[in-house]
Amino acid sequence: MADNSDDTNFFWQSKYGASERFPTIVDGSDALANGGKFVISFQHIASGREVFFKAFVTRYSENFNSNWRNEVVYGRTDPIYTYANTRRTVQFAFDVPASSEQEAYENMGRIQKMAQMVYPTYEDTGGQYLITQSPLVRIKVMNLLASNTRRIEAFGGMSSGDASDEDMTRRRFFGRYRSNGNPDADGGVLAAINNLSFNTDFKQTSIFEVGPNVVLPQNFSVNIDFAVIHEKTNGYDLEGNAINPGLPFDVTLKPPSAKEKVNNRATYEKRLQLQADQQAAEDIAAARFNGALGGRRAQRAINRYDRKLKKGKANDFDAALADEAQSYLDSE
Repeated sequence: MADNSDDTNFFWQSKYGASERFPTIVDGSDALANGGKFVISFQHIASGREVFFKAFVTRYSENFNSNWRNEVVYGRTDPIYTYANTRRTVQFAFDVPASSEQEAYENMGRIQKMAQMVYPTYEDTGGQYLITQSPLVRIKVMNLLASNTRRIEAFGGMSSGDASDEDMTRRRFFGRYRSNGNPDADGGVLAAINNLSFNTDFKQTSIFEVGPNVVLPQNFSVNIDFAVIHEKTNGYDLEGNAINPGLPFDVTLKPPSAKEKVNNRATYEKRLQLQADQQAAEDIAAARFNGALGGRRAQRAINRYDRKLKKGKANDFDAALADEAQSYLDSE
């Protein structure tokens, strides 16, 4: 559920007033966060509270650790290994800089909200508090860390495994890899936070002195370490198909075309030439099949290939260019 009371999903360095030191300052990162949606978002599951940060990511790593039980058998060289599970953990760090005293103030409030998310939910039973829910959190870091159970949204209505995927060009595969534009944490992964830390280096970072006994650090460095709780089964079915093919980045690589399958076991040089012909055809198509006469040029390329094919003179480049032309016509 979204936090309707949240105001951290909007970035403006003068939100809490214009800077007295730099009254005309303009922070370009505000536009990147607001318009480009380059943000990191957190959501406390039990309370629904959310908090957003600009995506100044400085380090990101994921680990997939498989656990195996082993049994030593007398006379056998190796133990017998039995698979138990695979644990996915994520560690990343990001900076929280401020271009003004007012933004430094708000940044401290954002970090404060995030720090409170590692605590559980309690029920007041007449003077004593009893835990009712663990502090599970949803976390989203753009497309690097997001729920990949929403593949149709991520690919603009096209899911992996479509019958037409083999006929699509690699350029189109790359072109359709776009987020659905929603930076909210409810589209992130479910996480159990193991460690959350933030620090500021007083030797390297400026400090805003805003009053007696009150300082605001210009930058915080945040580090977070958590385990991902998967909400979808991961692995393969008996036919060898991935059950969750989008894990972890929702990238879909183009399956080989029928011609590429035939040439998979061809010589290395022939395979390279086939790939070069296809790439050249993509580049030429991008330049030739655009504009008012693009459709006419595409049809000419197809007709030219048909004529050569009947004469037995068509090569892989001609076929690739005709495929590109047909893809263009189909997309109109």
